[in-house]
Amino acid sequence: FKDAVMLLAEQAHMEIPQMVGGREDAATKSQKERIYEANKQCARFFHSQLWKHENAQVLSYLYQRGLDDATIRMFGLGSTPPRSDGATQAMRDIGFSDDELVRAGISVRRDGRVYDMFRQRAIFPIIDAQGRVLGFGGRALGDVKPKYLNTGDTPVFNKRLGVFAANLLKKQRGLKRVILVEGYMDVIALTQAGLPGVCATLGTALTVEQARLLKRYAPEIWVSYDGDAAGQKAILRALEIFEQENIRSRVLDFPGGMDPDEYIREYGLAGLESLTPMDAATYRMKQEMQGHDLSTQEGRTNYAMACAKHLSKVKEPVELENHVRELMLATGFSREVLLAQIGRSELIEK
Repeated sequence: FKDAVMLLAEQAHMEIPQMVGGREDAATKSQKERIYEANKQCARFFHSQLWKHENAQVLSYLYQRGLDDATIRMFGLGSTPPRSDGATQAMRDIGFSDDELVRAGISVRRDGRVYDMFRQRAIFPIIDAQGRVLGFGGRALGDVKPKYLNTGDTPVFNKRLGVFAANLLKKQRGLKRVILVEGYMDVIALTQAGLPGVCATLGTALTVEQARLLKRYAPEIWVSYDGDAAGQKAILRALEIFEQENIRSRVLDFPGGMDPDEYIREYGLAGLESLTPMDAATYRMKQEMQGHDLSTQEGRTNYAMACAKHLSKVKEPVELENHVRELMLATGFSREVLLAQIGRSELIEK
């Protein structure tokens, strides 16, 4: 609630109201402020490590992914230190206690020892719209598992509630659309190429809370997940959430199963801008087509019935008419039969 009040006050350019609370509120506020400060100082530490000779492997990895120094600095990317407790010790040296570091998710306590949560990884700071460092994402190098690791839930961070690059979304005013991708590198690569309004979920499937957050920044969301089966399934789920929240959404689908990072490196910004995003019904029909053999009557029948369920969600008659025509060509069924199957018999001419 307090964070919401602060955000609304900032948007309205109003003075932040005084919160009325007891000792517990004051203690909680103080704890959060310490975690924010620890995260900020740790982000600076990780970034400084990136340029050291002993962490050349991480910097080389970022360069191999096509990033330049300006982009690395824009996103505050960093590297873990060689020692397993390097970040922990550095934060101790500037006054943070082990309990604070564990509470922030910077460190872990196990078997009587306190050491770094992130080791042998490239670091991606997670920054909110107010410019506060909430936590970190880490991409492993070598055989370290898991490949991607995020800060767990803390008093200031819940991965269900925010998106990666929210701080940049806020700065890019007047966006006509937000592009939602899967990975941190997708966001960074598209942003470096000059595409505004790009963000990613934080290692989880899209949540209702994230959908509502994105609605603040643009009237329409383009979903652009990876081209593999998992990514395509996640797109379908995201479309359901956006529809549930009455948020206009489209799908930016990359050919050949490529992910956004791969595509932008191969074809550049001009290639991406040449792609036409699909509305939800078109994308769902395209996905259904892959699972039916349209050379058979049974396949065409099942395809028509599956598509009819999707088209029942289309509200605008003109848009529905376009999809029905496509379905007529693909299946051979008449307009009247398809409209009846969709449940829109009122559109059939009497």
